[in-house]
Amino acid sequence: MNKIISKNGIEYAFKKGVGEPVILLHGFLEDLNMWQGVIAAIPNPVYAPNFPGIGNSSFENQNSINSLSKKIRNWFSELNILPAIVLGHSMGGYVALQFAKNYPENVLALGLLQSTSKPDSSSKIESRNSLIAHLNNYSKKAIIQSIPSLFSNISAQNFQQSISEIQQNVEQTSTEVLLSQIEAMRDRADHSVFLQEIKKPVLLVSSTNDSLFQVRDVIEESFLINKAVVCILPNTGHMATYENPSKLLKVINDFLILLKEI
Repeated sequence: MNKIISKNGIEYAFKKGVGEPVILLHGFLEDLNMWQGVIAAIPNPVYAPNFPGIGNSSFENQNSINSLSKKIRNWFSELNILPAIVLGHSMGGYVALQFAKNYPENVLALGLLQSTSKPDSSSKIESRNSLIAHLNNYSKKAIIQSIPSLFSNISAQNFQQSISEIQQNVEQTSTEVLLSQIEAMRDRADHSVFLQEIKKPVLLVSSTNDSLFQVRDVIEESFLINKAVVCILPNTGHMATYENPSKLLKVINDFLILLKEI
């Protein structure tokens, strides 16, 4: 997996391939390395950036999902790889959806992997505000302790090394960057109406043991979409790239094959 830093300060991994380019956007507490297996296994050209402040990507106070989408758009334009198939996991899905709304001509298809078009609930906003309060008191402990809950109960026992690596990444990420991303997720727009306007194919991936997004909610969202492809991953928590990589890879590859037939 090759890595490079673009002129506008975005670190990204890439791989040459055949077909339409695929953009992979990581989630909160993640980085581009989460996509390593996907990048290696799909035949298309693939590009996976680190969001500002993650890895070696430079950080400016990008404190909204909209500003993140604009930053990524500048990076896409610099590489001259648009239009593209844009897939995002969790927070990356929020950015992908905002990108599709802002720049529909640049999106061939969209993927929301364990993500949603809906805004935070009031209880989720309270939870994020609590994390913000902890971070403002210079403590990452609450975030670090929450990471095992992102995995299913069985996975949390079997993927201790992965959990430890994510926790180490949190320790290495600046408090300013974490605050910026939490605030961006908390304040994101409701795009459920926009889903009804999307004319391009949309892949929705959910999982039976995801503590953040319920399967029934993802299925309800699929009814809003003109060309929806839905996949439910069994016995998997929120971190499918770690917990069920082979199944997720098959889902993505099948989606790419389907796009050729549409």
